[in-house]
Amino acid sequence: MDKKKSSSKPKRAQISPSPIYNHLTMVPQVESQDLCTRQLKILRLQHEIEESLSEILSEFLNDFIIRKERRLDSKNPNTQMHTYNLVVNKGYQKKIRKQVNFLISAGLGNALHESLTEKICKFVDSLEVLLKELKHISKILQLIFLYDAYHTLQNAAMEIGKIISGVYALERKTVDFVFCKTFYTKIVVNSQELLKQASDYEKSHFAIVGIAKMHSHLATIIREPISIEINSNIDMQTSESENDSESNDCEPLYNLPIEELVTYIEGGKKKKKKNHRNTAASSLSPLIDEFSELDKEVDEFKRRIDIPITPERPKLRLSQEFLEQLRTSLHKNKAT
Repeated sequence: MDKKKSSSKPKRAQISPSPIYNHLTMVPQVESQDLCTRQLKILRLQHEIEESLSEILSEFLNDFIIRKERRLDSKNPNTQMHTYNLVVNKGYQKKIRKQVNFLISAGLGNALHESLTEKICKFVDSLEVLLKELKHISKILQLIFLYDAYHTLQNAAMEIGKIISGVYALERKTVDFVFCKTFYTKIVVNSQELLKQASDYEKSHFAIVGIAKMHSHLATIIREPISIEINSNIDMQTSESENDSESNDCEPLYNLPIEELVTYIEGGKKKKKKNHRNTAASSLSPLIDEFSELDKEVDEFKRRIDIPITPERPKLRLSQEFLEQLRTSLHKNKAT
């Protein structure tokens, strides 16, 4: 009797995975999880940085609008007014700059450059819209606002440069170039008719002086363009070695004699740390009349000293004679 041939295939030997095999098969899974986590962190940081840049530029735009409305509401809108810069809080600067440097080290320098360029274009477009809304006012006032818009642009370029300049090989010079070139191509080129009329006014007028400086600066940038080079790597340790901002503690001032008050107001005081998340106003303009500035400092000092430090402290009242004596001492101290 013939034996029936079995059609079933021989079973393969079942081999239990060795510890080495387990180790080799699990490593890629762990690496994949780590890679996914890192990519999510990078995307989150990129989004946070882009939002921060948008918020900061929005602050500058809002400040320009406030100053525009204040000038239009003024009885003498053609005269020079108090000029200041906005500054980004140092702690916030350091936080975002650290995130920027991390993304640069992760190879996202080009992505940050493209994002910044897009946001600068939107920022300048918004300035252009605001300036076009002023076509109905006098030419000299239009020139004043054009110069004011340029001041806002320079201020924004300086503060944004402190945060994101590590993206570029030439650092802040490149940031300034991108801002100014965008302003020139979108606003100055379309304002040639207005700029020609600047010669109709006194050359000593603050806006005409400012417009001349603006034109000279922008002409140099356009005439001598720079090559935009993106950093592919960055030294994280060097970039994080900056000192922390100063303490916000201040000594009580209500018992100081006038001589010491003058010293305090003139600069012998500790700087207070800003509490703003993004930006804060700071008086930095060299064009302000120094005596009016001194009066503002005295008024500010009076405002601060009238605020009780503790509930138990009696509210102080400063006589007009005291304030006049303080102003006189300040003026004399400035003259020496």
